[in-house]
Amino acid sequence: MENVELSRTKIHEQAMICIFQYLFYETQKEITNKKKIEEIISDVMEVSFDECDVFFRAIIFETIKNRKEYIEIIESKLNKWTFDRLCLTDQAILLLFTSQLLNNRAPIQVCIDVAVDLAHRYCDDKSYKYINKVLDRIGKENA
Repeated sequence: MENVELSRTKIHEQAMICIFQYLFYETQKEITNKKKIEEIISDVMEVSFDECDVFFRAIIFETIKNRKEYIEIIESKLNKWTFDRLCLTDQAILLLFTSQLLNNRAPIQVCIDVAVDLAHRYCDDKSYKYINKVLDRIGKENA
């Protein structure tokens, strides 16, 4: 991907992909040479890490740095489920947009709309419903 100005929606999509890949590598116990997040970002964006959008890098690092806190918050909103039972794509979307909501990066409804759109494109048919519900609960609690 050439270094062009990306829309916030496209930045969120690429960030979700990076977070997904990070979570994937984190779950692979047998892989000894795991990619660092900077490598993942460079691979996804197809430019050097330093050339990537500052907002893009910030939302990824913020999400990964605080993921344990975000997982606790997400799990408190899941009914009869644990975060670990969710597929990695659902996890990546929920982590990214929980971070966005808690750090007031965008209005609640905008975060939810973008997350649901990503869920429609990348997740199974029912995922968008509980992603919507969980993020709505988090947004209302932190408004």
